[in-house]
Amino acid sequence: MQTQRPAGHVDAVKAYTVSTFGRIARAPGWFKNLTGPAQTGQVQAQDALEGRSTPTMPVVRISALANTPGDKASVTLFDTLKGSPIMGNRNLEGNEQSLESSSQDIRLDEMGQGVDAGKRMDQKRIVTELLPMAESALAGWFPKAYNQLALIHVAGSRGTRTGGDWVIPLASDANFDRIAVNRILAPSYNRHLVIDGPGFAGNNGAGLGSIDSGDVWTLDHIDYLALLLNVLDVPLQPVIIPGDRAAMDKPIKAVLFLTPAQMNQFTTQNSGRTWADMVKMAYARKSSMSEPHPLFDGEPGLWKGILIKEMPVNYVVGWNPGDTTRIVTEANRYTGTESDQTVNGSLGSSYQVERALLMGGQALGFLEGGLKSNNYWFELKRRKYDYDRGNAIGGFTCMGMQKLRFTPQAANGQLEPTDHGVIVVDSAVKKISL
Repeated sequence: MQTQRPAGHVDAVKAYTVSTFGRIARAPGWFKNLTGPAQTGQVQAQDALEGRSTPTMPVVRISALANTPGDKASVTLFDTLKGSPIMGNRNLEGNEQSLESSSQDIRLDEMGQGVDAGKRMDQKRIVTELLPMAESALAGWFPKAYNQLALIHVAGSRGTRTGGDWVIPLASDANFDRIAVNRILAPSYNRHLVIDGPGFAGNNGAGLGSIDSGDVWTLDHIDYLALLLNVLDVPLQPVIIPGDRAAMDKPIKAVLFLTPAQMNQFTTQNSGRTWADMVKMAYARKSSMSEPHPLFDGEPGLWKGILIKEMPVNYVVGWNPGDTTRIVTEANRYTGTESDQTVNGSLGSSYQVERALLMGGQALGFLEGGLKSNNYWFELKRRKYDYDRGNAIGGFTCMGMQKLRFTPQAANGQLEPTDHGVIVVDSAVKKISL
């Protein structure tokens, strides 16, 4: 008897799933380019065992639950040793340092989206095959959702922008917390900067209350950040890109993602030659790599160890004058308690505030879990309805993410909640409209 695989057969569905899974995994995007390859080798045995990707990239993928039960994974940070040496015959016994650590649990949940591909007469009226189009629509929707959730978690806010390509609703939406899976953590006090003229506001996030139209990006701010990254009590980990031969001698201290409006301001405020020199330095660094990395695509600039890129997305975390966001004030820096902060209402209707991201290694933890039906973190299901006259298709994924935050010891000896791999920088931008 001839073996047949009719439409809707389980093997056919699996093939569709793998095909769409591959398209989603390869889809270009901000989130994908920040994630390193999975760990291998004896030195990274624990990371490989738990399915962690390269920890020197901004996004750490954890696949520990891909084929095992459970809906959360724990990430632990051990503080660096800071004691002075024990010299000569002085007893080391009894003077050892303790390993200080803090942990963070990241949960995952199932996220789905579906498309009704219509009925027989809908298909009859057009030449295009509706079901493959529905599959393509899903393959485009899921990377968009991933990228937006990653942006929101790292930025510490959804912001108040709507429209465009946004598929993640505002924080005021009744379903927002469930969609985020893990709580959106406002920037820790020591990782929140607000531009104030040629410098930064002395009260960090509270500076949003007095931000004005002149608080825009210039080269002075990049110079300051380059110095700041050298002196932070709890520094950002450098971004070490696979294949970067200069990573040990001249590490990339961080990647600065500016919004399109911020990038326009920055390149306009500085002479065109200065930006052209930055682009040349980035290109030279890319050319020296054994394998070019997509973080260097799109003509970024490189200045004093900071890679400067325009955020390659059509959505921005930002606010209008008078909007409210969450911050951690100086009084609460050691507890991490959040409070509301209103953006300066006198900024004027022609201006907005947008958030840039200065990202080092291990800024975001991304947890993926396999779906029991196929052991992939993505599944595609087709179904018939109304006496098999109609077709619908649904996609499902199992994942969760959260900005990595730990509580290391600050220089004054106190434990301070600290965003491990990102500093956010808020600035004013001129509103663009038709």
